[in-house]
Amino acid sequence: MSEKKKGAGRNPINFTEDQVLEAISGSLAIVSRVAKKLNCDWTTADNYIKKYPAAIEAMRAEEQSVL
Repeated sequence: MSEKKKGAGRNPINFTEDQVLEAISGSLAIVSRVAKKLNCDWTTADNYIKKYPAAIEAMRAEEQSVL
């Protein structure tokens, strides 16, 4: 019996900072909206938002635009 490695069989997803920033624009700082624009799951979108400092700031700006 072969053992599966974590993430085996999955296609790696790589989003650039620009792609993440574009997805954040108009999202109202809702991660599920960002994920939908990136065509990925919520956790992946959240991880990319946290990866890029500019994305964190963009989410904060989106939050402020809603208030």
